[in-house]
Amino acid sequence: MSKSIIPGDEPGKCYLCSTYGKPPAALKGGPNMIEEHHIFGGPLRRKSEHYGLKVHLCVYHHREGPDAVHNNSVWDATLKRTAEACMIGRYGKGVYMQEIGRDYLDR
Repeated sequence: MSKSIIPGDEPGKCYLCSTYGKPPAALKGGPNMIEEHHIFGGPLRRKSEHYGLKVHLCVYHHREGPDAVHNNSVWDATLKRTAEACMIGRYGKGVYMQEIGRDYLDR
């Protein structure tokens, strides 16, 4: 597993609200759980893992609250634009477009 290339991401801390918590295995689903979110999911999940396009999120911001990236298109798009900019900065626009194939910055 690769480390996140997103500036400010820190294991054990929610990227969006800066709340500290514990990984799922330590809490078995408890309220202060911090989970890893692959910014490009589905068929691109492995590429997100490979290139470090992921952040750590509390349960509220990951999947359960109205501001959760899985429920809120604004947060989802914001993370995708951030990931695109980080990947382009590290690998170049050509590699990004070849691997991810969708431009979120020009939207």
